[in-house]
Amino acid sequence: MAKKILVALSGGVDSSTVAYLLKKQGFDLSAVYIKFYAQNAQQQALIEEESQVAQTVAQTLDIPFQLLDFSQEQKSEVIDYLLASYRQGQTPNPCIVCNKLLKFGQLLAWAEAEGFSHLATGHYAQIVKKSQEFYLANAQDQSKDQSYFLYQLTEQQLAKILFPLGSLTKKTVIDLAKQANLAHLNRESFDICFLKKTNLQDFLRKNIQENPGNIIDRHGLIIGRHQGLAFYTIGQRHGFSIDRSALKKSTCIDFPKDRTPVLVVSKKIVESNQLVVDTTARAFTQEFFIKDLHFVNNSQEKLWQKRQKFYALVKIRNTGKLIPCQVQAKQEKILVKSKSKIFAPAAGQAAVFYQEKQDHVLLIAGAIIDNVAVNA
Repeated sequence: MAKKILVALSGGVDSSTVAYLLKKQGFDLSAVYIKFYAQNAQQQALIEEESQVAQTVAQTLDIPFQLLDFSQEQKSEVIDYLLASYRQGQTPNPCIVCNKLLKFGQLLAWAEAEGFSHLATGHYAQIVKKSQEFYLANAQDQSKDQSYFLYQLTEQQLAKILFPLGSLTKKTVIDLAKQANLAHLNRESFDICFLKKTNLQDFLRKNIQENPGNIIDRHGLIIGRHQGLAFYTIGQRHGFSIDRSALKKSTCIDFPKDRTPVLVVSKKIVESNQLVVDTTARAFTQEFFIKDLHFVNNSQEKLWQKRQKFYALVKIRNTGKLIPCQVQAKQEKILVKSKSKIFAPAAGQAAVFYQEKQDHVLLIAGAIIDNVAVNA
């Protein structure tokens, strides 16, 4: 008897190609479109357009289709979380939360309740089974890898998930889409799905009230004004105004005669509503603390509980480089020490840890950056 699989269609080429591949392999397939939150009429129209495209794909492939409305769940569990985090001076990643709670939380639970053995999506990541354990690995196409956003998954969830595109390049996916007459679905996924046709800064300014405060150097000298800590992230190079005459009085920032130095956000002091800026060089660090460390595999978690230390490759952004590091428990905190300098780790961002194996680069754990231990 063929496995009963639910495929999540977004209206884009990736998830549609997943449906085509699984249908071709003879699985008992059904499709679902997840309706997420719309902030305005324009976004509502885009969601309706996407759902219509997804339904058309399902009809073309002759598979059952239905729509599930997760709009209020996304609003309360993802969007409100995002706004609250920014108000607290952090830099959150809503996609990680959405994957954990909605796509592979609520949707996977619904699929199981409906009798599906697996949930398939168009994510670029791989699931590897070794010695009866399931591991999450990065995608074959490194330029499309999305494993960073999936670190909150568990081994039990991986056993019920399929990522058919993980071993394929984007070019191969496009070629397959052409074979299936799906190549016209050239829409790429939005970086943050609820920001359709807008950007993060506009979204934040619409939903968070301005709260002006002082910009200071690391010694506390006032050198400018900001519009609100929520509108800035660590490492940001623009969007703030510096008083050149005040900056010249700084004893910790050199001011070349011929130009204003390039400054970046280095810290946000929420208690006093102050934004600290510094030179780009000082935004690099080799040490930072993490919290809420999550292991994908039970065996890896047991090793951590026993040793309180591991070596890995870390990245703090999805498109960032993998950098060798050591992770170690230190006085009720967890310290990450990297071999080379990392630019601007920000509280609230995810630090995701990988280990190279013979055939794959496995994602072993992830955590939330708490604060920077040492500025270089």
